[in-house]
Amino acid sequence: MADFTKFRTSIGGFNRDDVVHYIETASVEHLKELRQVKDANEKLEAEKAALRAELDETKKKLTAANAKLDRMTVEDASLQQQVETLAQEAAELAQRAADAEARAEAEKQAAAEALAGVPQPSVCEPEDEPDDAEAPEEEPAVSAPERNYTEEELEAYRRAEAMERNALVRAQRLKEKLSQLCQSAHTRYTDSGEELEALSQDLSSVLSRMQDTIADLQVAFDETEEAFEDIQTLSYESVQPC
Repeated sequence: MADFTKFRTSIGGFNRDDVVHYIETASVEHLKELRQVKDANEKLEAEKAALRAELDETKKKLTAANAKLDRMTVEDASLQQQVETLAQEAAELAQRAADAEARAEAEKQAAAEALAGVPQPSVCEPEDEPDDAEAPEEEPAVSAPERNYTEEELEAYRRAEAMERNALVRAQRLKEKLSQLCQSAHTRYTDSGEELEALSQDLSSVLSRMQDTIADLQVAFDETEEAFEDIQTLSYESVQPC
């Protein structure tokens, strides 16, 4: 509401000079306020544009992170398949090692039984014979079969031991590869989780700041609208007859 207590009265109304001076002063003040509001609006618009650009950049990062997570999900399925394949192969190798050990034990038993069935030469005391009698030819000791069976037994041991070593070495390699795959998958998931959490926090921060900026803009627009209404009121009053 305008303050008219400072106006001098005259016949038919207020003094015209006082009214004109009041209108000019009020207009200058309102123009100054409008410039301040305009500057504030421009500053808020610049902040809003910067926040929108930051929000767009954060959205791009979030989209890239989601795409990376999708790729990692596919890679994880592939890694899981590899783990299952390697686990199956390790089980097969363990079974082969057990079979090799069983075969080695069977060959050992067979060699022992065969060695036990070889007739041993009898040892008899020689009878006294005349000196002029011809000495009988000595028969060679039967040791070839025993030597052959011993060699077969050793060969069976060597084969079984070699098969067991190979199976254990390959099983150890598979175990190490499985451990590396599991560690790699765990690291990927950990890194992705931390990255997504950071992006979510950034996005929440940007959205909160944008809401604050929009609220400030609304207040500035309301003040501008009130200022324009005051100017219109003054303009209307200035054209009224004195």
